Amino acid sequence: MTPPGRAGFKLARLRLELMVRVDPRNTSRTCSACGHVSPENRKMQEAFVCVACGHAENADAKAARNILRAGHARCACSPGQPGEFVA
Repeated sequence: MTPPGRAGFKLARLRLELMVRVDPRNTSRTCSACGHVSPENRKMQEAFVCVACGHAENADAKAARNILRAGHARCACSPGQPGEFVA
């Protein structure tokens, strides 16, 4: 097998990932099940319990899921601004 050419090497070095800036405010206070936002949803550091619907899960995992969901929505719905996307 021959080694990849110069262009192939550059493509292999580039991970071809799209990074989208998402405002992280309230992602740790927002219920990923019903969307309710409240500081009371997260009374303890690692635990999240929604006061509206009772959904409970790890707060960090839930915040990460909310950030991912916001990123997907931004890519699907927003034309974006110059400099908004970081490669």
